[in-house]
Amino acid sequence: MNRRTIKTLSVGCIIFATLLCALASLSQPVQATNTASVTVGGVPYAVAITPDGRFAYVPNTEKVCVINIATNTVTAKVTAQNWPNGIAITPDGKYAYVTDSNTPTNQDGLVSVISTATNKVAATITVGGNPNHGLAITPDSKYVYVTNQDGSVAVISTATNTVTANITIGVQSTSTVTNKTMTSVTIEGPSISQAVAITPNGKYAYVANSDGTISVINTATNTVAVTITLGDEDNPEDVAITPNGEYAYVCATNSANGIVSVISTATNTVTETITGFDGPNGLAITPDSKYVYVTNGSNDSVSVINTATNTATGTVTVGTTPYGIAITPNGEYAYVTNLASDATQSPAANWVGTVSVISTTTNTAPTDFSSPTLSPSPAIPEFSAQSLTIILLVSIIIVLLVLIIAKRKLEKPT
Repeated sequence: MNRRTIKTLSVGCIIFATLLCALASLSQPVQATNTASVTVGGVPYAVAITPDGRFAYVPNTEKVCVINIATNTVTAKVTAQNWPNGIAITPDGKYAYVTDSNTPTNQDGLVSVISTATNKVAATITVGGNPNHGLAITPDSKYVYVTNQDGSVAVISTATNTVTANITIGVQSTSTVTNKTMTSVTIEGPSISQAVAITPNGKYAYVANSDGTISVINTATNTVAVTITLGDEDNPEDVAITPNGEYAYVCATNSANGIVSVISTATNTVTETITGFDGPNGLAITPDSKYVYVTNGSNDSVSVINTATNTATGTVTVGTTPYGIAITPNGEYAYVTNLASDATQSPAANWVGTVSVISTTTNTAPTDFSSPTLSPSPAIPEFSAQSLTIILLVSIIIVLLVLIIAKRKLEKPT
């Protein structure tokens, strides 16, 4: 065997390795990287994504729209009760719990339980207190915590779909809420429990109240363990806890347009206050705990916070009046609900809400929000870093073995 043969074999092995990589990529299809704007109609306040990352559920105050994330199209619409506006999906992915405000009796608030397997309502639970859009589910999928506009938090057992506890939180205050006709109403009474998030270990629930406080509930006893004060002018809208459990991020509106407070869950104290937001309504944290995405309802954008420095690193333009937000389990996309595609439309029943899809790698979103639903390009093949590493290592070993054998044959006396 001569040197030309060895060279030919080496080139052949490299080509063979390249082909192996290409074949491996075909077995790992993933979503294309371009973004989309999905029309869901109504007034979508919230969005939740299934643990497998396949579907996004969006209550739009009329129905619950189901978006196929692979195609970014609405594939189902589930009829809940009157004015569905909040949603959370059990960690096991089997059920979506939806708050129904402004029910016919107005105060007998309901929670609808949707089976994600059939996209049908499997149960309806009376929680009272006119539930808000805030609800969260314990990591073991056993309990659902629902915030109410009467200042309480209802606890639902998912095993029986009944209310097992009702926690009184709010203190006497003056609050302004928006009813179904989008009219602002001032309520004298307990402060409103507006949002809730549960720590990854399931031990505590952090509740954002309209009086500028955060109530920390011990889920073992369902009692308020600590009350954290933000500021006299702060009206917290949403709360999220980092997946590593170290911090709770709270967005709040105030006279300065808006802030995000950072709370240490170890000490239950505010460690930092981040400014520069414009009417923040909702926030979500990436699975790696590195970034927080905050919706700015007053300037149609989403701010990105770097948790290492707790500074806003940039903004992404989305649709009209962004509100709810959720991030896919793989951390690649953020789904943002926009309350209307045209803010001049009235009444609210005529609003055409949309969902913007942000690529978290490029922090870009679609610019045309008046067009019909836009779908991403067809799925393109891609391989994981782990698969590529294994294939390359095997290929290198093959090449080295071929070269060693060839060299020995070349050096062997004839």
